[in-house]
Amino acid sequence: MNPHALHCVPDALNEADTVTKQLAFDLLATAANAKADQFLATWLDKLAQNQVPAAIQLDLIEAAATRESLKPKLDAYTQTHTTNDELLEGGDVTTGRDIVTNHLGANCIACHTIEAKEGSQVGPNLKIIGSQKDRKYLLESLLNPIAQIAPGYGLISIALKDGKSISGSLDKEDATRMTLRMPDGKTQSIPRAQIATATPPISVMPPMLGILTKPQIRDVVAYLASLKAKTSKKK
Repeated sequence: MNPHALHCVPDALNEADTVTKQLAFDLLATAANAKADQFLATWLDKLAQNQVPAAIQLDLIEAAATRESLKPKLDAYTQTHTTNDELLEGGDVTTGRDIVTNHLGANCIACHTIEAKEGSQVGPNLKIIGSQKDRKYLLESLLNPIAQIAPGYGLISIALKDGKSISGSLDKEDATRMTLRMPDGKTQSIPRAQIATATPPISVMPPMLGILTKPQIRDVVAYLASLKAKTSKKK
């Protein structure tokens, strides 16, 4: 790192905008000197004391992870903070949109309708998901899709008493019957009296961590949170 750039880091981390603070941690991650290590150690102490803004927590954690000397401090923090809250804020909406639209591994548009007029109905429609759900829900849906399956989108398998089996998305159920949405979009209603067993609903969406990096997940959360219902302008 340029010595002058390192000299500017304290001011950037204390006074600059979020993007500049994130870039400052990127610079610290590439600096191989004792002063940079001390900056990171000091900020890890702040993190442990809940004094680091949410939008730059991930950047600090990733920068500190480049230092073997900071491993004990970082391990102590991660052992007591297991919620991944550092992914809730600080993402880039434009980058998130590109990931959702173009990332081949995540393949989001294969299952969801988002900004296009038409799209897949395999998964829930996300066009206004930012108006419907908060960031914690969005993050959990990416990290652990089976935690909260949207009504009508959990796949189940039903074994009938006559030996046949039926699989589809659980559309609705009541005390007398279960209704499945089939792959062709049609629904099939099955009386409970004919059902031998039914599996719990499962999500076809895989956990995204591993397919996407943590910074990418943070960007996707930012993008999904930006998808809000349009408000009509008063004349």
